[in-house]
Amino acid sequence: ETYDQSGFLGMVKAFLSSSPSPPLKPPPLLCTSISGNGGNWAMSLAVVSESILLYLDEAGDEDASVDLSCVIGASSGSGATMVFMNLLANPNFGIADPGTATHRQARTIARALGFMGMIVDMQQDDMLGEAREVALEKARDWGDGAWEKLVTSTSVAGLFLPFARALVMARRMDTAWLDLPVEELITSQH
Repeated sequence: ETYDQSGFLGMVKAFLSSSPSPPLKPPPLLCTSISGNGGNWAMSLAVVSESILLYLDEAGDEDASVDLSCVIGASSGSGATMVFMNLLANPNFGIADPGTATHRQARTIARALGFMGMIVDMQQDDMLGEAREVALEKARDWGDGAWEKLVTSTSVAGLFLPFARALVMARRMDTAWLDLPVEELITSQH
């Protein structure tokens, strides 16, 4: 549309019609901090999952967006943070902008966190197997002085050993897994 720019009102109309639209408001930022809790990081995943679901239930609008990228963790919470970030980066969840998700996508991420929490809730045998691996690595790397150092605090590989299965799974899992009956997950080759 063109305006007669000879008068003041014409110039104002021309300026307003050519001005860029106002910038879009960024989506709300949902932040979480995950601390270590004595190795029960499955609980950390469950708490983050439920926090996201609670936010979404209160917010309502399933087509709105939320930024989930504000997460930090310490100790075993760092493993939970890495699992969470791998889920956000997993292309199967369809989140184009790392961290910014529709409420529907965020609900799927929350369900996946709960799912991952069930998987990483390690059985006693798993914990004993990992303790054996740590002991072998300590003896191999440091010999007689091995027990004066804690491998999980001095090597990246040692730190993430308990989280390896969940990290790989979070990066590769398919959202369809969330709808499978538990019995099928146990007995099939998904």
